[in-house]
Amino acid sequence: MIHHIIIAYGPHIGYQHGAKYQILRLISKFGIAERKITLVTDHPQLFDAYPVEILHLDALKKKKWGGSGADHFGIKLKGFVWAASLTDADSHVLLDTDMYWTRDPSDLIEPLHAGLAVMYRDEGLIFGTRNRSIKRFEEGLSNRQLTWSEGVYTLDQESRMYGSAIIGMSHENIALIDQAFELFKRLSNYVEAHTVEQFALSECLRLTGVEITEGRRYTNDWSSIGKKNYVTPVLAEFFERVGEHEFEAHLESWTSIPIHRPMFELLKQKVGSVRSKR
Repeated sequence: MIHHIIIAYGPHIGYQHGAKYQILRLISKFGIAERKITLVTDHPQLFDAYPVEILHLDALKKKKWGGSGADHFGIKLKGFVWAASLTDADSHVLLDTDMYWTRDPSDLIEPLHAGLAVMYRDEGLIFGTRNRSIKRFEEGLSNRQLTWSEGVYTLDQESRMYGSAIIGMSHENIALIDQAFELFKRLSNYVEAHTVEQFALSECLRLTGVEITEGRRYTNDWSSIGKKNYVTPVLAEFFERVGEHEFEAHLESWTSIPIHRPMFELLKQKVGSVRSKR
């Protein structure tokens, strides 16, 4: 049994609509047999007709797990643990709500075991990087020794960043997500970046000897600003027109959603970007 975990929260309904699109595509293209879908959300009423288990992310949990600012990414880690702890599925996989599966994720997730996990992609070593965002980890953590439940953490030459747009784990490794949350809270005090959560998970897997494989080839997304500015209103129009709670109608007509930007829209965005810089 593969357990799909989707976490959608925040004031912008685009995250909820992205979760709906992901669910519809997953069920329609790859089937529901041998799958369980759990949605962690602060807007459970938007999914009351969907064939998923809903966990209500209330204000207390959001504050406890997310705090404020960049700390809110801790909700992804704790939400994952919460959902995974309520099922005995063999493996669990999370995909961000501005993404969708283009290939059957079963082929990616079924081979997982205690020594193998999935993350989105390898973004490279921390030391010597040319990536300005990743460079902040070297600047903030070099020569520091941070105590945590697993002993003393120090950044080293093998430390590297993996993207967490996908997280795939066998059930026996769920405790590592809790470890990552604790490390995330320690590192957040020293690194000003929105990627501390995924780095903490990358490090916990590395330090415990779990191999990481990339899952990006199984997905597509609208995570860039240009794509998001196009897709978000397209999804909003669809769910306003068809209705937020009409699951059967959604399942029947989701393929009509023009999720890919037409060429004229892409050119219009590029022209607007150039004009805004003048």
